[in-house]
Amino acid sequence: MINDGFIYLSFLICLIAIVFFMVDKLKWKIFDIFSPMLLIYLGAAILGSFGLFGKTESVTTYQNIISVNFLPLMLVFMLIQCDLRKIFKMGPKMLLSFLCASLTICLGFIVAFIIFKDQLGPDGWSILGASSGAWIGGTSNMMATANALNISEEGLSYAILMGSISYTVLLSILMMTLKFIKPFNKWTKANTAYIDETTAHLEKHAEQKGKEKVPTFIDVMILLAIGFGVSAISQFLAGHLPQIGNVLNPLTWTILITSTISIILGMTPIAKINGSSVIGNVFMYILLAVTGSKASFFGLSSAPVYILIGFIIIAVHLIGLLLLAKLFKLDLFACELGSIANVGGVTSAPIFAGVYNPSLIPVGVLMGLLGNVIGTYVALTLSQILLSLC
Repeated sequence: MINDGFIYLSFLICLIAIVFFMVDKLKWKIFDIFSPMLLIYLGAAILGSFGLFGKTESVTTYQNIISVNFLPLMLVFMLIQCDLRKIFKMGPKMLLSFLCASLTICLGFIVAFIIFKDQLGPDGWSILGASSGAWIGGTSNMMATANALNISEEGLSYAILMGSISYTVLLSILMMTLKFIKPFNKWTKANTAYIDETTAHLEKHAEQKGKEKVPTFIDVMILLAIGFGVSAISQFLAGHLPQIGNVLNPLTWTILITSTISIILGMTPIAKINGSSVIGNVFMYILLAVTGSKASFFGLSSAPVYILIGFIIIAVHLIGLLLLAKLFKLDLFACELGSIANVGGVTSAPIFAGVYNPSLIPVGVLMGLLGNVIGTYVALTLSQILLSLC
């Protein structure tokens, strides 16, 4: 049993490194189904369930420090790379497709919650609220929302399990339907000329991204100074703001202030400093591993219900997106990229765009970043809606 806080943290960092080494070097097919996020969380949770990590004061202190402070740090580094001006240049069709995908996902959560709320218990609204962060933007948004809503480790286990299985199913469906692009676009009467225009407009941005240098020591130190500075300011301001209802508490205020400041900084020269996403991922996966280490898999009796909820959300999302595509004359590529940019975030959207056409990878990057920007705001709003339905 590990009873020392520093050894506990060191062990989890080694676990993260081992998982990524295996994914990068072994390239087993199983890694196409089980993402590094899921493997890290499951690994830490399984070890924690069997009592590897002690409940000592030292371990608890490290867990509290990481849970409270790594979250805003993660958000800063994830969001300062998002330049809203470049995202808005993607064109109205791309943005409309993304927003339609976001709207139908939220609708899916509401419908599923209304159907199953009596089976989810009193904290079901917060578990689904946190899970929605992963469906709109990715893991960082889910972690931010989960901490803001103070959901249990068991609740987060449900959210991650539901999201991982649903993501695999949805991505498979979207990949299979790409071959129906021409008949779909004919049915919706979509004009696809804007795709070529958007791609040409973003080629220069893609070239600049390809020329980025490896972060220097100065780059890293400047980014760390910005990250810790913004996090400290946000926590200070949040401590002087009132708690409103069950959602707007000091941690929620910290997340909202941190996110807003970081998005603003993303439109300044700070966004050009290399290395922010790498540093952000470090904090995110450590936070994920620590959260998993506090979970227990011996009480996940409601897992089948949450998996079924995930399938219902997918059904509502796809049907709703289909109807909106017909209404607004959206093309299939934009709709599906908007969907995967929401659910898969900046990791999956470029890959999906590249399957359609490698020249559209920059579009996928920006669509994924848009999910990072709005995900936490949308998830917290949706959580309040679900709470009002209890």
